[in-house]
Amino acid sequence: MELRGFIRPDGPGGRHYNLIPIRSIYRIGVFSPDVIDPIKILIGNVLLFVPFGFFVPYLFKKLRSLWRVIVISVLFSLSIELYQFSFTFRVADVDDLILNTAGAIIGYGCYRIFTFIQKRVHVFKV
Repeated sequence: MELRGFIRPDGPGGRHYNLIPIRSIYRIGVFSPDVIDPIKILIGNVLLFVPFGFFVPYLFKKLRSLWRVIVISVLFSLSIELYQFSFTFRVADVDDLILNTAGAIIGYGCYRIFTFIQKRVHVFKV
C-alpha cells in the first residue's frame, strides 16, 4: 500500500480515490495501449463541463465573472466526485476536478465570444 501522495489509495469499502494532481492524466497518457482512449477520457471530461461554463453566466446575471464560474464549477465537480466516492465504486479523482474546471473555463470563453458577437451583430426585421 502506497501512502505517499494518497491519504489511502483504497478507501472504505474498496472505493478508490486520487488526491495527487495530474497523476491520473499522466498514467492515462503513459500506460494506455493506444492513443484513442486517453483522448476520449481527457477530452470527454473537459467537454462535459463546456456547456456548464457557458450556461451558468448566460442564465444567471450574478454569476457572470470568470472567478464565480470557476468556483461554481469546482464546487459542482467536487460534489460529483464526492458522490462517486460515497455511493458508487468509481474513482474519485482530483484530475477530474481539474479537467472539468478547464472545460467550464472554455465554456465561459465561448459565452464571452457569444456575447461579444451578439452585441455587434444586428438582425434586421423586414
